[in-house]
Order: sequence, then structure tokens, then C-alpha cells
Amino acid sequence: MTVKRTSRNKRTSRPPSSMTDDALSRHFNKTVNMTGDEIRRWHKSPLSKRASFAHIRAELPLLAKMKDTPSSKWTPAMWNKAARAVNFVERHEAQMRAQGKRYGTGRLHVTEKRVVALLNWGRKTPGVRLASELLDAA
Repeated sequence: MTVKRTSRNKRTSRPPSSMTDDALSRHFNKTVNMTGDEIRRWHKSPLSKRASFAHIRAELPLLAKMKDTPSSKWTPAMWNKAARAVNFVERHEAQMRAQGKRYGTGRLHVTEKRVVALLNWGRKTPGVRLASELLDAA
């Protein structure tokens, strides 16, 4: 999925027109891999404040609700959030892979702030022990 630009050169998180609602829903559920309960617990944790803007953290309950709601009952705001979440996670994990190669730190270049930011979008990055440790501490 790519980020499109509008005529005013603003970034949007709309999925490509070729992506169906069903495909976006599947992609969201694969990408946002925390359960609704995990997201709610993380949202209450002071650790979630180590990264991300307050308005992003404020949307964690919406992510939790989406994980507990069939996509056939999602609202337009939920569809928008799904596209934004998928784009955010893909963009940041690609940066982690590129930085891992650049800095020679392995498959992924892991920083606490980046891991917290991904958790704030409902993502436990596979193979990143810090994500599990932070969730366990929450």
C-alpha cells in the first residue's frame, strides 16, 4: 500500500483503488497483531507515552474496538484508521529494516521509541523482544 498525495500535496492514507475492503480488512488484521484487550491495557500504561502524539494514543480505543468488531460493521472512521495503521506500520518497519542494514544492527534497527510508536498503532513487531517486554511491563 502506498501513500497518495492530493492535489494540494497533502499526504493521505487511502489504500490503492485496487484494494478492496476485504483485502484492507485482512491486511489490517494481519498488521495490527495485538488483541483488543492488549491494546486497551497498553493504552492505560504510562509506557505508551514514551512515543507518539497524544492524539494518536487517544485513538488506541478505536483500534481495540476494530479488533473486536467484524469489518462488515466498521464505520468510515474505522476504515480510515485501518488504512492509516497499515501505512504507518509498513513505513516504520521498512525504515527499521533499512537502518538495520545501514548501521549493521541486524535484521531490524530497534529503538525503544520506535517500538513504543508501533505498539501505539497496535503492532508487536515479530522478532522484537523489546515489544513483548514492554507489553508485559504494561
